[in-house]
Amino acid sequence: MNNFDQPTERRAVNNAVGVNSFFARVYGWMGASILISALVAFLVVQNGISMSGGSAIVLMIVWAIIPFFIQGAALRSSGLGLALLFIYSAMTGFVFSNILMVYTNTSIVAAFVSSASLFIAMSVYGFITKRSLAKMGTILTGALIAIIIASLINIFLHVGMLSWIISIVTVVVFTGLTAYDTQMLKQFYNQNGNSESANGVAIGGALMLYLNFINLFLSLLQIFGAGDNRN
Repeated sequence: MNNFDQPTERRAVNNAVGVNSFFARVYGWMGASILISALVAFLVVQNGISMSGGSAIVLMIVWAIIPFFIQGAALRSSGLGLALLFIYSAMTGFVFSNILMVYTNTSIVAAFVSSASLFIAMSVYGFITKRSLAKMGTILTGALIAIIIASLINIFLHVGMLSWIISIVTVVVFTGLTAYDTQMLKQFYNQNGNSESANGVAIGGALMLYLNFINLFLSLLQIFGAGDNRN
């Protein structure tokens, strides 16, 4: 064997180990976030806890703005970033607990299994594919903006068919974004290696994938539980 090939092979092996370690952190923190959300939602539903008035408004405002600070905080301090991620996950479980009350256990389980299956499949695809997903990511980002606008309009129109269509398109968009975000995270590690910011980016990546999964789950829940009504 040519001795000059050995350093290249060694670098390739070390990089593969580094990428796997990086994604172990991403998926580990994402999984912990999902578990926290599920546990909080379960406890809230079981104990009939609710908030109303000013406290509910404050909760929603804080919940909405926290994601914008997690990545920056994580780059400065991974401990702070991780704490904010888990706080946000707990608040998400609390906020969505009222939504889950409307649906049957069958619909919730079906939506969770389906979203988990789609997420795993597309994240694996984004990890292993050699094809650039940058163009697809741009298109999906534009589609996401369109979904947000349509959803805001439908708040006033209350059109059931439009809500159903939005849910289907949302599933498609976040399925694609899962693959795109996974590839972007892998490319970051390949370009920057095990830099000081890797932990912070891993936390930000966990947040991105967590949000993809949550949106997948909620959209599929609306589709599968269209006929549910516990009230």
